[in-house]
Amino acid sequence: MRLVDPYQRTINYLRLSITDRCNLRCCYCQPHDPAPKRNRLLTDKEIVFLAKQAIALGVEKIRVTGGEPLVRPGVIALLNDLRALDGLKHLVLTTNGVLLTRHADELVSAGLSRINVSIDSLRQNRFYEITRGGSLVDWWRGVDAAEKAGLAVKLNVVVMAGVNDDEVVDFVRFGSQRGWTVRFIEYMPFAGEAYQPLDEQVLRDRLDQAGFALTPVSGSQIAGPAREYAVAGTMGKVGFISARSCPFCHDCNRLRITANGEGRGCLFSSEGIDLRPALERFDGVVLRTQLVRLAAQKPQQYRALPQDGQVEMSAVGG
Repeated sequence: MRLVDPYQRTINYLRLSITDRCNLRCCYCQPHDPAPKRNRLLTDKEIVFLAKQAIALGVEKIRVTGGEPLVRPGVIALLNDLRALDGLKHLVLTTNGVLLTRHADELVSAGLSRINVSIDSLRQNRFYEITRGGSLVDWWRGVDAAEKAGLAVKLNVVVMAGVNDDEVVDFVRFGSQRGWTVRFIEYMPFAGEAYQPLDEQVLRDRLDQAGFALTPVSGSQIAGPAREYAVAGTMGKVGFISARSCPFCHDCNRLRITANGEGRGCLFSSEGIDLRPALERFDGVVLRTQLVRLAAQKPQQYRALPQDGQVEMSAVGG
């Protein structure tokens, strides 16, 4: 069995959430007061078993997400176990960066070579407001520690009109100076305040007006959805992830697993498959069958969430 959806897209990339908890409360991700967590998170053994079955079906890349994955107790040991799985070619991590001062060297020791770091403002007051209490100083210390440890860094920026879109040029200038990739993520309608997205072309026009010349960079077969461009005269790159204005569903190669063991074929799927019973029994036959069925349920393209997006991003792994 292999993971191929009804539209002949090969699935080789798994987004794996290991916690729904976070040390920040970004306004677009977890807009409401945190509710008591009642769902049991998958254990380390269950996560590794799940990853092993997915790899047996052709998954080559796993992105570990949250919540904030670095708040999970024992996360480094878990990453070591994942890294040791035969057949896994790429293990990467998305983090808000605040805990990197503590974990950067450990991440390298666990076999990671690159990370994605979320950052939605380079201005302290605005960063504090968007994250509901986060410290930009802590973020700076974290990314500096990551760079010193030898981790390649990509920045993820969720762009919201009237909130942080006036920093687009600043982000590219900052990333280019450090040789990093800055990826602008189009805001999508999850639960919470109704921010306005900006079309990718608007962002590109602003960069063009600021004098940035962009040259397309081809991605690998296991790359994510970002369209990336080299910034002329620098070692930096710019990426755009624009599910609404420039859909990339036609070559989507991903499945998602939530922290409590629900499989989803799309970030915007309203239904999933509960993998936890099979995981609790460590039943590889049933689990592989469920993953194949999950791929078979994958929609041809994303659909807006029901009830105007009344699902929090933190609940589905971002």
